Amino acid sequence: MKQREKHRKNGSHIESGNLSRTQKRRNYFVLPAAMLVIGIITGYFLSGVSGNSSAAITREQASEKAVAYINSALQGEAVAKMVSINESSGMYSMDIDVGGTKYNSFMTRDGKMLFPSGINLEQTVGQPANSGSANAIPKSDKPKAELFVMSFCPYGVQAEDIMKPVADLLGSKTEIKVRFISQVFNNEEEINAYADSLKRNNPSVTVEQIKATSLKLNNAYIISLHGAAEAKEDLRQLCMIKNYPDKYWNYLSSFNGNCYPIYKNDTALDSCWKSSASSAGIDSAKIDSCVNADSLALLKLDEQAAGAYGVSGSPTLIINGAAYGGARSSDGFKSAICSAFNNPPAECGQKIGTASQAASAAPSGGCG
Repeated sequence: MKQREKHRKNGSHIESGNLSRTQKRRNYFVLPAAMLVIGIITGYFLSGVSGNSSAAITREQASEKAVAYINSALQGEAVAKMVSINESSGMYSMDIDVGGTKYNSFMTRDGKMLFPSGINLEQTVGQPANSGSANAIPKSDKPKAELFVMSFCPYGVQAEDIMKPVADLLGSKTEIKVRFISQVFNNEEEINAYADSLKRNNPSVTVEQIKATSLKLNNAYIISLHGAAEAKEDLRQLCMIKNYPDKYWNYLSSFNGNCYPIYKNDTALDSCWKSSASSAGIDSAKIDSCVNADSLALLKLDEQAAGAYGVSGSPTLIINGAAYGGARSSDGFKSAICSAFNNPPAECGQKIGTASQAASAAPSGGCG
């Protein structure tokens, strides 16, 4: 299927064709009931539960059922643990830790349905739940900043370049992680079902067209907004984050400056990423091996995190679970992350480059 890129008037970046799945994914997060389609994990809907719908289960039973179901679906890719469970608005409100990330989810008191998150209907429509202001970001001893991007999204690339000096400055005092936005289908059955869902709105869509623009890895299919080459680069970078965390940002700086501009040329891109890896001290053969063996599980964790936060656009910055809504500048990123410390380190008082460089803000557009 021929892909066509478009830009909205506000600068955001979308793509038509079979990759309209980004719009479909965005709709999944409009209401919690619709979110059951994807949830934090595959099959987050609790089916086949015995008992009368009016019979409430205990908090202990709800906790055990939720954790057991999630861990079964994760198949060892991460471990879910119950942090806390309380009654809220006629449901069980649960804080669940999945692979080190905490999610607030809800279960009906009869234990038959589990919702990845809820929407506060008392909140003004269009107002972000956590705007990223200093008083909205939860504090911790070691803040966690998650930058969700698509590796070939121009706005995502800008956000990565803006974040690098912040990561260099704060170092191990905080956890700054790049995560990737994509959609993973585990097998032929899943991608065929996805194609059937698209046909309801566009009868001309075929599964062959969707497969042609996706990346096939083992038996799985990966769809990324800018095509198979972007999906492959996402996987490579996940392997670098896993195996070369101290060298990743130097690779990323080189890749964004030299390789991103030529990503549509497969031959040039393959040579370029390997050159960037070599200059950063990264073994490209080890990365290729990781892509084939480990990267799919890593990408699924990012997909689950994006689903839990309701992230569909690149770039999106999440700090301690709260969405950042400030300026896209090194100073803005640094200030927001530093505001999340219980006790900010001395580095938070240091400048990043010149005052104009630190405060210079990138365009506010996005992909997705």
